[in-house]
Amino acid sequence: MSWLDTLNGLYSAGLITAPEQLDATAWGASAPFGWGAVAREAAASLPGFVMPSTTGGIAWKCGGGPMAGVIVDMAHVRPIAAARDIVRAVIPAADRPSGVPWTYGSCARRLLLFAAEAQPKDKTCEQLINPDADIKEYMYHDCIPGLYPEAIMWDGGSYFFNLLRRLPSLRVSLGRPRKGGGSGVIRFERFTPDECERWADVLTACTEHKVLRNSLWGASLGSLIGRVCYTSAAPKDAAGKRAPNKTSDPHHWAPGRVREIYPVFGAGPFRPAALLLARSAAELTQLASEEVGSVYSTVDSVTSIDGREPAAWGRVGLPYGIKAEGEAHIIGRGCWRIAANPTLPYCPRKRIGPAGAPIGEGRRLTSWEIDIAGALLPGYCPTMPEAAVPRSCVNNYYYRQWL
Repeated sequence: MSWLDTLNGLYSAGLITAPEQLDATAWGASAPFGWGAVAREAAASLPGFVMPSTTGGIAWKCGGGPMAGVIVDMAHVRPIAAARDIVRAVIPAADRPSGVPWTYGSCARRLLLFAAEAQPKDKTCEQLINPDADIKEYMYHDCIPGLYPEAIMWDGGSYFFNLLRRLPSLRVSLGRPRKGGGSGVIRFERFTPDECERWADVLTACTEHKVLRNSLWGASLGSLIGRVCYTSAAPKDAAGKRAPNKTSDPHHWAPGRVREIYPVFGAGPFRPAALLLARSAAELTQLASEEVGSVYSTVDSVTSIDGREPAAWGRVGLPYGIKAEGEAHIIGRGCWRIAANPTLPYCPRKRIGPAGAPIGEGRRLTSWEIDIAGALLPGYCPTMPEAAVPRSCVNNYYYRQWL
């Protein structure tokens, strides 16, 4: 079945609104029942696989090259169109023969590869910066559940983008740790004058587009874990041969049956730099959390209950401001309210703590315990992926070598 036939079938089934053509392979629509259902249904009639987008919509991949078809959520058509305009403005037409993509990640990757030559794979560097091959260890989280009459949530404005623009170069190597312990010696491979100019153009062009500027870091990093996708293609064994059908097993693939797959799309063009940036961000957030006695910290925000400001960010020149201020009710990661600013999963009746204990005992929870607390809350939907217990960064600060 063709891409157009699939679109018509999705519309006839009521899974998408009437599609509006954006270009030869991209269409805009809304999904009343969610994009996961749309991707699964589309995969039943298309070769290759179909992937739901994290910002809404689906992308169909068949063979090598760019996406064969894209549906963009109508809520994101204008922002993605603005991102595509940035790509057109920065990259000359001669350097984009395959056109301009309709996803933020692909636009960011095009900009990165236009700005500078990709860094060759360096597993040694990655293992030193990220020894457990798990980036989530360096997204800092902690919290002390409870009710607080006064709290201020401090937010690092454009946190990752401001760190990214401070990197001397996107090509990073890491030597062995110094004698006596501590971090390895960070070395930056200098950009050529032309690369410096192109990278400055990219940063300037992306400054006002929040999603695209955040996508620069994600595209630099690339894929760490498999993304859920749907396919009706036959599974293959380790040798790449089609696995035999076992129709007696109701859970085994059979012709026409859609199954979930979790492809990993590979490293980004500047993964060591992205890992270094993520680790440095976590180090600084941990320091800021300790300085203000934070009762809730996550990635780029800390929460003070006595008015203290995150001096760790100020010392390295990172901007920050007040995200929310007032009475706070902290339940768990991604589940809190400060004044009239609640997260989506927040509910004031959720008063369960870890292992059923009452919350508000004044004990700081690790990231792992926060996940357990969330699992015990009826209807709880964490807004961030699971994270391992944050390790202490004391005596092993990478950010001090380059900020």
